[in-house]
Amino acid sequence: MINELPRFFEKILNINEPWRIEKIEQDGNKVNIYVNFKRGAKFEINGKRYGAYDTVKKTWRHLNLFQYETYIHARVPRIKTED
Repeated sequence: MINELPRFFEKILNINEPWRIEKIEQDGNKVNIYVNFKRGAKFEINGKRYGAYDTVKKTWRHLNLFQYETYIHARVPRIKTED
C-alpha cells in the first residue's frame, strides 16, 4: 500500500505525464509532495512541443489534504519557443 501512495496522490492532484510524484514526506502536521518530470520530456505550448533547457525550483501551498498542511515542490521547466 505504501508504494501506491505516489500514484494515489497523482490521481487526487490530477498530475499527469510527463509529470510524476517523486517523493512524499510527512513532518508533523505538514506534507511535502515533490513533483518532477521525466528527463527529455516535451511540453506543449500553442500546439507545438518543446524541451526544457533549464529548471527553476518552486514551492506552492496547496489546500490541506485531510488535516495536513500541504506543500507542492517542483522543478519548473524553462522553455525557449521559436517566438
